[in-house]
Amino acid sequence: GSGIKIDEIKVELRELNTYINDITALNNAALDKVVFNTTGFSGVINNTSSNPEYLFFSIPYSKGWECTVDGIKSDLISANTMYMATQVKNGIHNIEMTYYPYGMKAGVIVFIIVCIGMLAKVLTSYKNGLRVNFYS
Repeated sequence: GSGIKIDEIKVELRELNTYINDITALNNAALDKVVFNTTGFSGVINNTSSNPEYLFFSIPYSKGWECTVDGIKSDLISANTMYMATQVKNGIHNIEMTYYPYGMKAGVIVFIIVCIGMLAKVLTSYKNGLRVNFYS
């Protein structure tokens, strides 16, 4: 059957103080002032690194998510196999994550087209003095 193949495993031994400093640095680089709403969440990040870094979201990757950084659309990439991340330049940035169910935009367009068609049939029938029959 199919299985998982691991080509290489690395183990790193570190002093506890180094580990604690790394965890503290990661906590300081977390999304702050997080506000949740009905379609997602937003927050503020302060990237103190002189280089662009990736902001990791522990949310399963899905095509329905969109991310903006300071109001500008930012690409979401698959991170750690199943999660999401986006690149953030150094400085303070407003992050907004919004979820739109995949296929919803197409569904809304089809719904609008059907409504226009039904309205056209009603108006045409009314104009001609006919009773509206949607089954013919």
